[in-house]
Amino acid sequence: MASYADLHAAVQADPRSLPKIAALLKLIRTQKLRQSQVVATHGKTALQDPRRAARVLGDDVWAVYEQTLVAALDVDDAPLRDACQSALLKRFGGANPPSQRLERLEGLVAEAAGDWEAALQRYKGVLAQNPANSTALKREVCVVEAKGAGREAVIAALTKLTATCQSDRGAWQALAEAHAAAYRFSDAIFCYEELTLFDPTAQHYMRRLGELYYSWAASTTAKREPLYRKAR
Repeated sequence: MASYADLHAAVQADPRSLPKIAALLKLIRTQKLRQSQVVATHGKTALQDPRRAARVLGDDVWAVYEQTLVAALDVDDAPLRDACQSALLKRFGGANPPSQRLERLEGLVAEAAGDWEAALQRYKGVLAQNPANSTALKREVCVVEAKGAGREAVIAALTKLTATCQSDRGAWQALAEAHAAAYRFSDAIFCYEELTLFDPTAQHYMRRLGELYYSWAASTTAKREPLYRKAR
């Protein structure tokens, strides 16, 4: 299998070749690489002529539209974003129930525009169809945090995420740190104990767990010491 460097070099040598562009973009998708500028540049070239793109790429053309739309959001290319969004809406819009992938993309577009409520409505629509959609749950957390809804709202969103995606280590760690920031050390400890079950040899989990136990003990002692002195 060709490497990213090889495919990128091939596209740079022949930047108008749709098969070479398609191979590069597919590699970026499958390996989940974050190369937004590369995707935006070559995706734009591939999609300049929609009929030719559909003929050469086949059904993969819609994956390229989706990939290029996300890249356009990353690099803040509004015309490219609008072109990809329009093509996807024309092809998949109006479905009943709505396409979950399209709703997720519409949510990302709303986020990029700072329209937090519209984004939340999109993700709620996805979750109404599939309550276990981890992508929508994660985006909800991001929106709640970005809109400045407050620590309690973020904790509630993270709790919802961990209840559904119980093997998501990042979510457990984010929830633990949110509890720690609110001085809920026992709740933070619970989250890190869950993380140690995933990887009992992870030293950073153990170290953080020890810090939280120390903080919990210190806060508990600080509260109880006046009562102890009064009782004496």
